[in-house]
Amino acid sequence: MQSGEWEIDKGNAVASQILNANPNVKVLLCDNDNMAIGAVSAVRAAGKAGKVQVVGFDNISAIKPMLNDGRVLATAD
Repeated sequence: MQSGEWEIDKGNAVASQILNANPNVKVLLCDNDNMAIGAVSAVRAAGKAGKVQVVGFDNISAIKPMLNDGRVLATAD
């Protein structure tokens, strides 16, 4: 567990670190959707799109397209 400080860029950096240190990770559970958006970018950059699921929280409008195309598995409202 690491803090993404509720921000997209920090969520991306933390998710990248987690993915690099733990190549068998299957899911990233993010405490808000901003960090989930950053995690989606990290998953793609690591070449693990479709192999690592991302889940967020807050159900913000920016996450909806990612839910629709599968980049994000779920968000909670």
